[in-house]
Amino acid sequence: MSAFRPLSLAFLFLLAACGGNDGGSSGVDRSCGPNTCDAGQYCASPTFGTCENGCLANSDCEVDQTCDLGDGSPGVCQNDGGNGGGGGGGGGGTENLSTCQDACDDLGFFCDDEGADDAEVTACAQACNAASPQGRLDIASCIDLPTNDCNIAMTCY
Repeated sequence: MSAFRPLSLAFLFLLAACGGNDGGSSGVDRSCGPNTCDAGQYCASPTFGTCENGCLANSDCEVDQTCDLGDGSPGVCQNDGGNGGGGGGGGGGTENLSTCQDACDDLGFFCDDEGADDAEVTACAQACNAASPQGRLDIASCIDLPTNDCNIAMTCY
């Protein structure tokens, strides 16, 4: 029985390395194969349950953060900063951003076999970041997976 103890301790260590919780009580599913990624991590390999630091979408961040992809992927989770009062227009802020990026996550999940790789999901998420609040809703409703065909969904952004 003592031969199994080192193996079970190694397994627990591996499980803890990729996170054993969802990074808080947000209710966001961050499952990654047999593991669960923490907030601020994305699932780099669902097959092996590998979590990497960074984000590909808002769902990889805490609930009060958004994923800033900047010029590439992976991005960095940034605090929302709250509402700044009654300033003028310009920029979409974060309105409808999570809806749009959730649709991009669906694209990666449902359409992986049809060519929606990490680069495709990143391009979708960047389109969400650049779009107006209405544009974000348009992207999300166009993708509409699993209802729509993946080939159609990959033309929505």
